[in-house]
Amino acid sequence: MRTNRITILGQERPLCYSTRVYCEILDRYGDLEKLGNEMLKGELQTRIHATMWTLAEMLKAGKAYADLCGESAPAPLTEDQLFEVFGVDDLVHLCETVVDTITEGSKREAEAEPPKN
Repeated sequence: MRTNRITILGQERPLCYSTRVYCEILDRYGDLEKLGNEMLKGELQTRIHATMWTLAEMLKAGKAYADLCGESAPAPLTEDQLFEVFGVDDLVHLCETVVDTITEGSKREAEAEPPKN
């Protein structure tokens, strides 16, 4: 599991690159490379839409993951709300955050129980 955090409207919010997010990306874009091309190389409007959509999906997954872990997290913002909150000048930072979450994440977790002797 790859997770990260982003501060929006003064609230730190969890981001998660979960299997559900990966499947949503495949459904919408076909593969990660096409998403990357749209976020990094597309026309400005295409880059904005791809980044905001992916960020909204990661925010939903981050909230769900926090809930499952018994942690408190603010409600995720929708794609439409993200369009109202951020300006075009925020796009580079948002894109970097999304890419960092997908490629590295600040925390990777795999839970398993130790074998019984």
